[in-house]
Amino acid sequence: MHKNLWLITFFTLLLFGCTAKEADTSYLKNYVDNPQITSDAKLIEPNDRQSSSKGSVELTQANFEKQEFTVGPMKLTFYDAKQIQVTPDISMIDYFHVLTTDEEFSIVKTFLSIENMGNELVQFNPAAFATTSTGEQWTWEQEAYLDELNGAYEPGQTKKGNVGFILEKKEKPKNFTLQTSDIFDAKKDIVSSGTKITLPLTD
Repeated sequence: MHKNLWLITFFTLLLFGCTAKEADTSYLKNYVDNPQITSDAKLIEPNDRQSSSKGSVELTQANFEKQEFTVGPMKLTFYDAKQIQVTPDISMIDYFHVLTTDEEFSIVKTFLSIENMGNELVQFNPAAFATTSTGEQWTWEQEAYLDELNGAYEPGQTKKGNVGFILEKKEKPKNFTLQTSDIFDAKKDIVSSGTKITLPLTD
């Protein structure tokens, strides 16, 4: 009896271990959590939820396919693309009032790293403009995370962070597209033209 119970428990745990998804957060090494928005790094399945002193976030949809792009001397690596529902703590409301009057809202976002593989300092913005498949549009001034990915990159320098935009429509877009800036050198001459990068929000 006890043996059979032990075997049932063992195989149940084994099955759960094989089927449960776990977040691979190794790419977050040396990244300091965003000061305004609760981390969504551990959100894997729809309706997964995480809370902190900054409020809560809940996953609506996600795509975890890693994608790499090269724009001139810049290497961009996208680790995920997500739509999350954000409920800020009351202490964070003033920060978001610049972007929305809603007390709860959805964000489409991605976590990425950007490396300057060139041999000179350049200026670059990974999200000068953004759009969704449902027709929403934003400029870089409306970006929600402010993880300082827009700016100067020294030769060999890598920056990591989130890029995200608040949705106005109560919809689930299939993807969102980032239009990068052109790449400028120290003399403000164009080194390379920008490009569009489309990130699917579902597998």
